[in-house]
Amino acid sequence: MKTDYNFLKLVLDNLGEGIVVADNEASFVLFNQAAEEILGKGALDLPPEEWTSAYGIFKPDQVTPYPAAELPLVRAMHGETVADELIFIKNSALLEGRWIDIAANPIKDEQENVTAGVIIFRDVTERIMALENLSMSGMSIFDEIEGYSYSECKALLLHFVKFQERFKLLSRAVRETDDSIVMTDANGLIIYVNSGFEKTTGYTRNEAIGQSPRILKSGYHSEDFYKNLWGKISSGNNFRGTILNKKKNGETYWSEQTITPVKNDQGEITNYVSVLKDITDLVERQRLERELELAAEIQKSILPKKLPGLPNFNIGASIKPARHVSGDFYDILRIDENKIGILIGDVVNKGITAAIMMARVHTLIAAEASLNRDPGDVLCEVNESLANLDLSSHLTTAIYGILDCEKGEFSYARAGHEPPVMLTRDGKTQHFPYERGTALGLLDEILLDEQIISIPPGETLLLFTDGLVDCRNLEGNSFGYEGIENNLRGLRGLSAQEVCERMLIQINEYKGNAEQYDDITIVALQANSN
Repeated sequence: MKTDYNFLKLVLDNLGEGIVVADNEASFVLFNQAAEEILGKGALDLPPEEWTSAYGIFKPDQVTPYPAAELPLVRAMHGETVADELIFIKNSALLEGRWIDIAANPIKDEQENVTAGVIIFRDVTERIMALENLSMSGMSIFDEIEGYSYSECKALLLHFVKFQERFKLLSRAVRETDDSIVMTDANGLIIYVNSGFEKTTGYTRNEAIGQSPRILKSGYHSEDFYKNLWGKISSGNNFRGTILNKKKNGETYWSEQTITPVKNDQGEITNYVSVLKDITDLVERQRLERELELAAEIQKSILPKKLPGLPNFNIGASIKPARHVSGDFYDILRIDENKIGILIGDVVNKGITAAIMMARVHTLIAAEASLNRDPGDVLCEVNESLANLDLSSHLTTAIYGILDCEKGEFSYARAGHEPPVMLTRDGKTQHFPYERGTALGLLDEILLDEQIISIPPGETLLLFTDGLVDCRNLEGNSFGYEGIENNLRGLRGLSAQEVCERMLIQINEYKGNAEQYDDITIVALQANSN
């Protein structure tokens, strides 16, 4: 707490404005360094009735002492807000006097009870002296004129200077903001554009002035849209909406736009002010989100809603996408009463393009499989279709096989996919010989690895995508085949679905807080024990 207090005091002491806080007992609880320098004196242990004489506080006429009850800090302590009060300070430390501009506010607790008052003030002596040096026909501008006293003239001029400063600040903000600001006359012709407009649209100020805002028209919106827009604002109503505009170079961009009619004292529209915020990036993100949602729906429609019950076998499957949408897929296709088509695949890309490719490959394989063809023939036909479409940038690896539940055999064709691993009944893992294979759609003549595997009772064949092999931990080490085998050996006795789920749990523990870069899909085929 002491450190926080010291830091706060350091910050307040480095401010250029004087800051003074007094509690309800009129004790100064804060009196920063700038306040001491501006007032010529620091915090004095005196009642408010003596503040005026102690600090030398005068009205703008430099003669009349400030009544204690009218002091801005006293008024703030009683719950009043004071803005832009001009005060003259003259005391033993400030013999020539000093002008200050002061504002005051009450400090309230959570119950809205006033607990203290605060004043913030600055030295405006130089500004006042500059005004006093101005003269016209030998008459000081602070001479009493038209019923205004000396002090009233001084206060009015000070307020004018402040207004001028604020106007300049507002003008600078309008000029320099990144949003486009356009002002037109009552007929809709441009009379002003800011630098944000020039940066966004490519039109210079000279090119835009005198033109209609229709120079930004992209052709996306209908004539009725613009007709209704003009009818709304010309009736005195504000417009707010999203419009696709066109830049000078022909590029289009989305803008969130407001158009406000400006009226004179008689209620007549004299101008229109429009603020345009470029939201192209936001619209693009929203478009990508919609694409991802669509891709997720496509993927969801491909994955089987329920795994079938099989004679002599049980099947398990799990999928863990790396992003919202996975490039992996699997399916279970019934061939006849004893034969089931098993499919697992991995599309190289991600997102909507991968989802579309996934749907296309799945549809082709399912169509060929329905003809009761051998797995190799199925993938050859699918490869020919994909190669003709020149989809080499969307490579798909896959294993398609037929499980004969009666014979306990799994005959499959592998197109560039990860080879399967067997968990034997005694808790060991087994690899199978395999040949080279290429991904679907890469070559006109595909190379396939075709095998027939026997799955004895109590044993489990594990199919998986490369996301399981390549998953890395925080140290950058991949899970690998060694990790798959080591973990698989400890899953003896579990059902096929339990094996898949436990493998995902184990890979998640291995990965820890490291990012998952690829999708992971696991399919298990388990022969029931006799």
